Amino acid sequence: MGAFLRFLFLLCAVATSAFGQGPQVKDGHPYIDDKSLLGNENGFRRWTYTIKPVAAPPPIASRGATTKEARVVEQAKFLLASREAKAIVLMDGPSVIYAGLKEPATEKTLFASASMGKTVTALAVGQAICAGKIKLEDRAAALMPELEGKALGNATVRDLLRMASGAAEANTGPTKGSGYIFTAQEETDLRAGKLDIVHALSSDRLASAAHGTFSDYKPGEQFAYKATDPLTLGILLNRATGVSTAQWMQRMVFDQAGLAESGRLNTLCAASAGVFCSDGKQAVKTDAGVFLHLNDWIRFAWWVKRASKKSDCFGKFVNEAAHTQISTAKPGTKWGKNSVRGYGYLIWTDNPIAPDTFWAEGWGGQRIGWNYKNDRMVISFSNHEIWIPELYALYRDWMNAAD
Repeated sequence: MGAFLRFLFLLCAVATSAFGQGPQVKDGHPYIDDKSLLGNENGFRRWTYTIKPVAAPPPIASRGATTKEARVVEQAKFLLASREAKAIVLMDGPSVIYAGLKEPATEKTLFASASMGKTVTALAVGQAICAGKIKLEDRAAALMPELEGKALGNATVRDLLRMASGAAEANTGPTKGSGYIFTAQEETDLRAGKLDIVHALSSDRLASAAHGTFSDYKPGEQFAYKATDPLTLGILLNRATGVSTAQWMQRMVFDQAGLAESGRLNTLCAASAGVFCSDGKQAVKTDAGVFLHLNDWIRFAWWVKRASKKSDCFGKFVNEAAHTQISTAKPGTKWGKNSVRGYGYLIWTDNPIAPDTFWAEGWGGQRIGWNYKNDRMVISFSNHEIWIPELYALYRDWMNAAD
């Protein structure tokens, strides 16, 4: 296996869907089955949060491909037909040039974010920062006293956004670096709706310091991909804003993106099994678990791009989030030829196949790609990770197809 494909295990996000499916591997590569990837209303837990559409969603424009673009569109069609992909979208600003779906996916499908949901969490944090509810320098324990005296409690919001809390990696997933942190019993409780996420995050197993070669890692010192950091951010959002994290995401992310149809958001209810919690005890599964229709993922992608070009507080945050804030290499690691080298705020950067790009990424091949040069974007939903280097190459060509 090449260095780039080995790194994909670290690169990708863990998918724990509304159906309770943990991370899977097929033929040695990250995989997500159709039941987990393609949501339907009959499969969701009763206590998921229903994301509401806005009254007047922005229309989605489309146009025909130019001669130069048509060659890239044909390649996208080939990949959709021949790879384990379910959707590929090529965008130029607000205009969709190509949007392809493969059965059983349809326009009514709710596509799972997998850990593209981490990027949603980063944007919600950015909105809270700009609203004066929280600061990048705030320590986790200041808002979550259950972490006082623990290594995780010393991490700042900025550390958590960079996957650099210094807390134990505690990997329980099928691959090293998968980021999955729940034990078998915790997974059982998660599926039953009984997991108290605050209790889990403050346990010594998750909140203690990670061990380096000679000493414990300090917050901000080392990148380590794990669900602990975005899940902690979800609790901090609730504590800082005074409303449930689901309500904050609805108001400050989904409403701003202008969704046209209802979606779903996985929640972890610490009060009682099977009961949706509308109070502050409700915790969103902020490492994954956003389900939107493809057209609304398109609206979300364009909203992020528009925000990144503004000079207001949130625009500056998105721009900072989209640029490298920490190296993904451990000390002494030599870069592979195609190793992705950077991480922003729950956003991947420094992709050598597609230079000058930043990505929301999810287990099995869920991707949204943006770039710094122009408004061209790519969206992918997929079952299998093995072909994703080809998607990056497709996006590189798409970026360069502008006349």
